[in-house]
Amino acid sequence: MENLAIYLFRNLKTKQVLVSKSSNFLNNNQLLKQFTNNAIKPLLVRPDMWSPMVVLHGFKSIDLQNNMFSLLSTPVPPPETVIQRSGISLEEYKRFPLEKKREFERNMIEPKLDQLCRAILFLNYKKIDYSLTLFWENYAFMNSITRETLKWPENISHKKLDLVKGNMILNPELRKLSKIKI
Repeated sequence: MENLAIYLFRNLKTKQVLVSKSSNFLNNNQLLKQFTNNAIKPLLVRPDMWSPMVVLHGFKSIDLQNNMFSLLSTPVPPPETVIQRSGISLEEYKRFPLEKKREFERNMIEPKLDQLCRAILFLNYKKIDYSLTLFWENYAFMNSITRETLKWPENISHKKLDLVKGNMILNPELRKLSKIKI
């Protein structure tokens, strides 16, 4: 059962993040429930626009994978909460043109990585036995958590995600997973 994984895909154009249990998420409209605002829902028909950002690998049970998936697939906080964290006042945000507001709402990379770190810390807090490996497309994402109080737990390992053409995974541990239908 250690071949279970969760994929976080990022849209190269809009910076939206999609969480999936499978490396093939195209036309899976169930995954669109992660986006509460219909105005910013992405299209899932273009594989060239999505790239794996992080892959969590090494779940020991399907229950643990499902619990982590439910923690990660919850929608990101509303823009008002994200604005408070970024230092922009609500009045400033309201004066943004609509296009800039949408761009701000679509940028989900930092909030999703924050959510990922909190979910792994939650596993530590609950004293759940796990040995996860995080495969990173870019190590800069690993360091993009802006809160000083959040640090990656030391009991997880970090590795480089080997990609071809920006979205095809080459890591031998993860190649076997692409054939598994979950």
